Amino acid sequence: MKSFGFSRLLAGSIIYYRKMNVLLLLGSLIASALVSGALILGDSVDKSLEKMVYSRTGSAGWALSSGDLYVHSRLADKMGERLETTVTGVITAKGTVGGPGSGLRAGSVQITAVDPGFFSLAPEPFSFRIPEGGALVNTLLARRLKLKKGDEVTVSLREPGVLPQDAPFASGGGYAGFLVKVEGIIGDERFGSFSPGLNTAPASGLFLPLGFLQNKLEIKNRINTLLVPRGAGLEGEEISKAFEACWGIEDAGFRMTGVPEEGFIELRTDRVFIPENIIDAVKGPYPGAEYIFSYFINSIRKDGLFAPYSIVSSFNDSGTAGSRDDEIILTDWLAADLKAAAGDEVFLEYYVIDEHRRIRGETSSFIVSSVVPLRSSAAERLLMPDFPGLKDAGSCSEWKPGVPVDLDMIRDKDQKYWEKHRGTPKAYISLNRAVKIWGNQFGNITAVRFRAADGEKLKNDLNGILGPGKFGLQFTDLRGLRVGSAGGSVDFTQLFSGLSFFIIVSALILTGLLFAFNVENRSAETGTLTALGFGKGLVSRLFLLEGSIIAVFGSAAGIFAGILYTRIFLFALGKIWPEAVGTDTLAVYIYPVTLLKGFLISVLSAAAAIWVSLKLIFGKSDKRARLSGGSGFYSEYGGNIVRRSIPFLLPLLIIAIFIYGSCSKAGFTPFLFFSAGALCLAEGIILQALLLKKLAPGGRGAGLSLWSLGAVNIGRKPG
Repeated sequence: MKSFGFSRLLAGSIIYYRKMNVLLLLGSLIASALVSGALILGDSVDKSLEKMVYSRTGSAGWALSSGDLYVHSRLADKMGERLETTVTGVITAKGTVGGPGSGLRAGSVQITAVDPGFFSLAPEPFSFRIPEGGALVNTLLARRLKLKKGDEVTVSLREPGVLPQDAPFASGGGYAGFLVKVEGIIGDERFGSFSPGLNTAPASGLFLPLGFLQNKLEIKNRINTLLVPRGAGLEGEEISKAFEACWGIEDAGFRMTGVPEEGFIELRTDRVFIPENIIDAVKGPYPGAEYIFSYFINSIRKDGLFAPYSIVSSFNDSGTAGSRDDEIILTDWLAADLKAAAGDEVFLEYYVIDEHRRIRGETSSFIVSSVVPLRSSAAERLLMPDFPGLKDAGSCSEWKPGVPVDLDMIRDKDQKYWEKHRGTPKAYISLNRAVKIWGNQFGNITAVRFRAADGEKLKNDLNGILGPGKFGLQFTDLRGLRVGSAGGSVDFTQLFSGLSFFIIVSALILTGLLFAFNVENRSAETGTLTALGFGKGLVSRLFLLEGSIIAVFGSAAGIFAGILYTRIFLFALGKIWPEAVGTDTLAVYIYPVTLLKGFLISVLSAAAAIWVSLKLIFGKSDKRARLSGGSGFYSEYGGNIVRRSIPFLLPLLIIAIFIYGSCSKAGFTPFLFFSAGALCLAEGIILQALLLKKLAPGGRGAGLSLWSLGAVNIGRKPG
């Protein structure tokens, strides 16, 4: 050993096996590029999405979006006082914007109505008051419509209806259209890409003065989005408590109406129908409450006579309406009009919304149980809900109830009835029957009456019972949000994590196999060296050091290849498929720690493969076998019962995962998906190894043909 010198022997070995070492170097480079690229890719996607999230939310830490339920703007002021910070209220909606005389139009534009304080939440805060009739546009909208400062654009968006769009008697919500002047173009750093929800692709954006849009939509002092800044030392629980403390039922469009002469207080809503969960919440604390369901009827007919367009009401008190579901009580006015008496059959014709969300006419028959005097008191007039297009109509000719109305059917007596009695019901049926024929997904009650003397106490109690959670309203922590699937987009954070796992494992297997095959091919050399007196430890160090030197240079070069691979991949993803990740500006973020991880993983995997190979060679082969080049490296697949059972256990485990994913409420999560994929990969490798074992020397695949010789050679190294 002294005459040779370890360094000289090492250098000579590297030079002598230079062709094989070049291949090992390339293999290390590829493996390092894949490992480093996968790690850099994960960092880059995470950081890019984090940057995109920040550009859309700025310094807003929590957001509440109430959709088509517009709350009072004072809610923002009350919460700000309680939290000792500025809570910003805005209106967000989707609309269409048309360019100036170019014929270009952009749909699904994010329209946001703001006050000057809104821009203090931007990634780069600034102060700007949008003038009345003016607007700011983001760079994406400006590019789509070729806009510049001073241009006039047309804005069109749906007017928020009092009723949900698919509810009975909803007017369908017209469209508000108006001209605004472009006062400036803002980029992402100035909140140009603001969005209260993050599960969307990059959106064109237009910003209007809050008061201006409120006037255009006729929703004075109403907003549908609240923003709470982060950095004020606030936590989600504190914000939720403040929200509940400041909340009032009037913020959800409910109000209390007292009728002192009748001794009750009525709860009603601007949205006409009270949701079922609200009724369930009230029933427990107020078992004696009276529930009312009133409906606008097309006509009430009997024997060719009819009374057009009437209000029919129902109560849960069977003593007020008919005691049976097929009975109806008529007022004396209607009974005289139809020449009806107790025992007669009458027919109610009305509209409902079918399962396809279309208006459909229906008819139901009833038996007159009794006739009662018409009462035109305040209590009776309140039985008509605040149907849009009816409640403020001065005459029948002004009716616009959201369903077809034939004004030619209205008689002089009907007009006089409206002028004198307004929406006082002309007939009453049982609540059970009313729910059966008029019930809808938005609610089966139009008013609740409480027997209470203290209206203020009742209101405070209901504010607590009907908290914001009953209306599905809660603040979202924007800091914890990431882009994900909700309407069909891809959660790339989890996707890249799973794909990177497979890439890293594949790269490590590649590296390990290359170095393991190299050691096995040189097993005769190990035999020669040991026969000449070199110790096993010295031979092992020689192979380890030689392989590590190659792996170090290959892995170092692979890091630069990995950076290039990541740049190309992210560029293609951002430009070809920007809708999927929500941004077209995916950037490469390189951290020294990540590069070091990729380098060490590649080098150590090569060293580990060499070490394991040497242990197997020296542990299972005699000197004669090593001198002849035989290593005994690959043993027959067998061993203990657990090892032999693996090919049969893995398919059962894969089936169990699919059964669990099918039955679980969460479905096939990314973890389950990638776990099943990893097990399928492992099962495939094992089955391939077993198949190749059949082709090994002495197996059934032996023969003298070229194909047989090739198959036998493959069988010697099944993996």
